[in-house]
Amino acid sequence: MGPGDDRATSVRSSHDELDMLAQYARQVREDRRWEREQRRRQHAAIAAFLVIAAVSITILVRTRLGDEPVTSGLSAGASATASTGSGPSASSGASSAPAGASPSPSPAASRPSASPVTQAVRLYGAPRSGLAWHSGIWTGGLPTTSKVDRAGTWRGRPMDFATVYPPYDTWTQIRGSNYVIENVAGFRGRLAVGLPLLPKDRKGRWSDILDGSHDDVFGSIAQQLVAGGHRDAAIRMGVEANGYWFPWSVTLDTVDEFKASFRRIEKIMSAVSKDFTFWVDLNAGTVLTGSHDRLAPLVEMFPGTDVVDGISMDHYNRYKLLAKDEATWRRAIAPSWAPGLRDGIDFARAHGIGFAVPEWGLDGVQGPGDSVYFMEKMHSLFVDNADVLVYENYFSEPNAYIKGDLFQTSQNPQSAAYYRQHWGKRR
Repeated sequence: MGPGDDRATSVRSSHDELDMLAQYARQVREDRRWEREQRRRQHAAIAAFLVIAAVSITILVRTRLGDEPVTSGLSAGASATASTGSGPSASSGASSAPAGASPSPSPAASRPSASPVTQAVRLYGAPRSGLAWHSGIWTGGLPTTSKVDRAGTWRGRPMDFATVYPPYDTWTQIRGSNYVIENVAGFRGRLAVGLPLLPKDRKGRWSDILDGSHDDVFGSIAQQLVAGGHRDAAIRMGVEANGYWFPWSVTLDTVDEFKASFRRIEKIMSAVSKDFTFWVDLNAGTVLTGSHDRLAPLVEMFPGTDVVDGISMDHYNRYKLLAKDEATWRRAIAPSWAPGLRDGIDFARAHGIGFAVPEWGLDGVQGPGDSVYFMEKMHSLFVDNADVLVYENYFSEPNAYIKGDLFQTSQNPQSAAYYRQHWGKRR
């Protein structure tokens, strides 16, 4: 245990096990409610489709029986085009070029194409791990430089990232959380900071941010990061902000307050260091409370590309996101009720920003635990989307509420071996 372990606990505290389990139970109930609503809507849509289809068939049958022609101007035009051999269906070489003219190559075609710069390199440069993206870890407890470095030695490549979480009982506690950063001051990689937006005793009080009365808290954290050698930290602006278990939980009714708060904090922290990057942080498979649009957490909560460097999403092998075969894997990364990793990747790519998975891992309590299949699928997802993937951090937590550790215990030996083989240097 590192210095400061006896102090106030952080976002992912082992002292919050009962709270975490209660949150999981609530998520299950919310997901079931959402599924019932989705099924009701699907049934209504199917019924409406069947009515329209029945009416259309009836009209068509009556038209046929009355011997009325069914041709239209469009079909007649298509026949004429086919008979003359002109129009868009003609051979590709006979488009609009003048007769006798030879096509000239475009500037792009006349020079060799360069490999595009990935989002990982664009934002953070070449990974010190040597992987195609930046890769890191949450070590459990209170992370220290020695624990993070030990994890890198264990896997055979240094960690690019370390995940940290300031505590958040009160505003005073958030402001005084410098020990969290001091414990990793010597880490040569980058920090993924799970920034609390509101304390527990001010749940949902977005006015605390918007009225400017706590600007100094966010300015202080920015200064602590710079003093600790982490002026380039990735700021997860409100961990899993679409969830309903944190004081800063966003709903459809408060989404505008969240976006305004995001913009205000980004301005405060960027004034201290222009090298900070800012991420909209979501929980995969969780709805935006109050919305029936499954993609609402991505679409509604996005403050704009001028202040957002990327979308980050947490993903665990548990509940309805549990993957045991191809069908359940496809469901896990693109759930029918909420956004998943596939949706986050598509959104990031469409907006020209980065994508990250700052928490991902096994769950030996609410899921099956050791699963090489899950590890394989996550690795393939990362490899296949290396153009947009900026970083991913495994959540190596040995605590009893999740049992997802890889390197400190023997909780998940098969997955640990797979991780070392594919994230470490080839043995």
